[in-house]
Amino acid sequence: MGGNSGQPTHTTKYLGWVSVDGVRKYTKMCDTVAEAQSYVDSIVNSAEVINLGFDHSIGYGLDTVEV
Repeated sequence: MGGNSGQPTHTTKYLGWVSVDGVRKYTKMCDTVAEAQSYVDSIVNSAEVINLGFDHSIGYGLDTVEV
């Protein structure tokens, strides 16, 4: 025997996302919280999203995902 105990192995990933009017328009799966936060910051501070913010509701956050 030996080897796999039959239990699946899980890896934690972090999904950075930015939504426009409640719909997630920008997403990126990342290996670390810092990487996901950096992605979100770059999108939120982009000219495109800043301009969208004048006429739309912008939301953002991070989700933990087990893969």
